[in-house]
Amino acid sequence: MNLKPTNVPLTAKEFDTAVCGLCAGCGCGCGYILYLRDSVPVDLYGHPEDENGIGSLCTKGITLIQEATRNPLRLREPFIRKGTDFERLTPAEVSSWIRENLKGKVGVFLDRYTDLRDYALARSMGWEIYSDSIYLPFKASTLKPREWRERRVILSFECDPVFSEVMATRWLVDAFERSAYIFSVSTRLGTMGTKSTESLLLKPPLVVKFLEELAGAVEEGKSPAIFGEKVKKLAELLHTAYDSLILVGETLLRTRWKGNVLHALRRIRKKLPVDYSIVGNVSPLPAKDVKDLKEDFRELEALVLFGNPALYMSE
Repeated sequence: MNLKPTNVPLTAKEFDTAVCGLCAGCGCGCGYILYLRDSVPVDLYGHPEDENGIGSLCTKGITLIQEATRNPLRLREPFIRKGTDFERLTPAEVSSWIRENLKGKVGVFLDRYTDLRDYALARSMGWEIYSDSIYLPFKASTLKPREWRERRVILSFECDPVFSEVMATRWLVDAFERSAYIFSVSTRLGTMGTKSTESLLLKPPLVVKFLEELAGAVEEGKSPAIFGEKVKKLAELLHTAYDSLILVGETLLRTRWKGNVLHALRRIRKKLPVDYSIVGNVSPLPAKDVKDLKEDFRELEALVLFGNPALYMSE
């Protein structure tokens, strides 16, 4: 993608240089325009020519490009702790320290604020990789997010973009304004529920049961045992609307019903040409999860942390 600064600046702030690039803050790789004055960032915008970019509404990676360089708490070079003191290290000294101290079975934890460079480094070192992201060995979506707004029927299961992928709200609101039929099944009331044509608030096991009954109604015309007419209506919509989309929040895949959810989605897709998107902190890069880290912890001779895994542990 060959990005150039726009003819008309997007910022109202004073600047002397505008540069374009691709953010490495997360897997989205959004295009951006960075405005500088005396080599200091003064403003940042998502590039309008990057149609799939999260851009200016991102609350994570792209913001770091602008703010990290001005954060007084940011470490600008490597340090090593010796007793109560910290000493600066050169890159060569860091490499030497890694070779001397990180031997045997080494684990590395990468949280969602790391990027592909961190993953590539850990993989090149032969380390065991752990992550709070859910590894999916298949495509997380059959559509690009901007294509969601073109769907006429959208079924959402425990998927509220405000809590997972913030920018996804943009295309869902577009779909709503284009009079799409949006049905939301969730355990909490959020943006998705309030924007939906219809919504249901259920406990997690019943969200999964609803999806399974929908799969049964689509696949074999089974009469739903619990949700009756609501499931029958949705099954009929999926049969008649060829531009439908099913959204599944990654929180459902963190439960013991992960297999049930994926199997139900597979059954529906086998019967009908329905698009799907799994929304949230998912990754196509192979990695073990936090549960594996807890089980393997005593076998590791060294553990490198990018982020705090304790945030994702219940105990």
